[in-house]
Amino acid sequence: MGEIRVVDVPILIVGAGGSGLAASNFLADLGIESLLIERHASTSILPKAHGINQRTMEIFRHHGLADRVYAESAPRENMGKCIWLTSLGGNGPMDRKCSSRPTSWAAADRPHSKI
Repeated sequence: MGEIRVVDVPILIVGAGGSGLAASNFLADLGIESLLIERHASTSILPKAHGINQRTMEIFRHHGLADRVYAESAPRENMGKCIWLTSLGGNGPMDRKCSSRPTSWAAADRPHSKI
């Protein structure tokens, strides 16, 4: 067995998802020590957040993170092509029917505003 290491920190953040990463950044901006732990060694190969609330981006901008979020996000043109189907397969009368084809997803057809 490996050596047990004790770490004493005022705040332990479990999980490096959007909330955990944001909390870690916000605490660091306030000068509050914390430790962020994540069970996975790297980022997910699957998409997670498909849209971010406007208020979230205002907070990220305040903390100097907005430009990095925009730089790593999906290209705008990818967010305007969305289709909702009743299923992805099958040959029944209700299979693979289009239920919606929004013209805009996450405001993809409008320019980014700097609020």
